[in-house]
Amino acid sequence: MRNYDDGKNFLAGIMIGGLLGALLGILYAPKPGEETRKDLKRKAEEWKREGLRRADEFSRQSKEGVDKFKRRARRAAKELKND
Repeated sequence: MRNYDDGKNFLAGIMIGGLLGALLGILYAPKPGEETRKDLKRKAEEWKREGLRRADEFSRQSKEGVDKFKRRARRAAKELKND
């Protein structure tokens, strides 16, 4: 059986591991509390921006997929009608 993952799960694992590693590094770094909170806030804002960017990309790709499906369905319906 073929696996159509194309490495997406591996890439997601790398990203999640990196995020967890960064978070643990920030939490255990010998910094004052205020500085650590600023770092956490900055990282959270970066992750939010990245999440929004990925959501936009997913939305765009989904729309393209739906549009492609609609074109194929119309073409198939037209061919069936002509037969």
